[in-house]
Amino acid sequence: MEGGGEKRRPLLIAMKGHPGCGKTSVSRAIAKVLQCPVVDKDDIRDCSMDLECPCVMSCTCESKQFNFTSHKLNTLSYVVMWRVTETQLELGLDVVVDCPLERPGLFDRALELSDKHGATLVIVECISGDKAIWKDRLERRAELGMSDSQTFLTRPALGDEHDYYHVERDEKPRISVDANDLPQLAARKLGAESNNHKVVLDVGFGGPTAPPSKRWHKPAQWSDIEKILEKYEGCFEYNTGSTKKMVVDTTARPTQDAADAVLQWLENLEKTTELVTYFP
Repeated sequence: MEGGGEKRRPLLIAMKGHPGCGKTSVSRAIAKVLQCPVVDKDDIRDCSMDLECPCVMSCTCESKQFNFTSHKLNTLSYVVMWRVTETQLELGLDVVVDCPLERPGLFDRALELSDKHGATLVIVECISGDKAIWKDRLERRAELGMSDSQTFLTRPALGDEHDYYHVERDEKPRISVDANDLPQLAARKLGAESNNHKVVLDVGFGGPTAPPSKRWHKPAQWSDIEKILEKYEGCFEYNTGSTKKMVVDTTARPTQDAADAVLQWLENLEKTTELVTYFP
């Protein structure tokens, strides 16, 4: 994608699409060829599951008092996602951002970062023209993600067999923190006794501490998608101005075909006059 020996601007490829529509598969296929990083919001959100309030919305537990709610943690995931994305752009790297991009504010943030770092912003929107295939994908993904055999695919793993977080006892400390610097609940969530003494926490990620059925934050059934679409209230369809976009029906063709089409489109991006390109 180099032209005339002149260094091109880095690409900020923002994925867009509803849950289960194939964004992640396409984003990874694209990034593999471009050899660029993928910043996936769900990768970040997965890491915060142990801090989430496990109760119903009307609860009054300490998780709510410390704002460890699903909404707060989801918002934090977006903040981290954009910060990591900005670091890649600062280095002059292409980067693929994998999130639903469901609201104009998310697009505005992508546009702001691309302008700030001299990157070219493009959108790859994945849609599911065949709802039966979409529904099947969604439910199979949820079943896989919540199965015992797939736990480590949805949680961080750095190669040890320890619990997700636990207090060090007989092993060499990895990191020391002062419990006074942590909210009481956070200290307990991290396995620390907040007794005004320094505690040692093992931050080597390994196995989950909760049952797999409690470790899933994505839509698991079709009714969840219907609720999400109702919540969007049409905000998903917004004007992206002069930003070029490719719309890919992931239920019409295999993932690799879709990725190849996106890569060809990116290769000819400067020659493309249409703001929106469709595949197939």
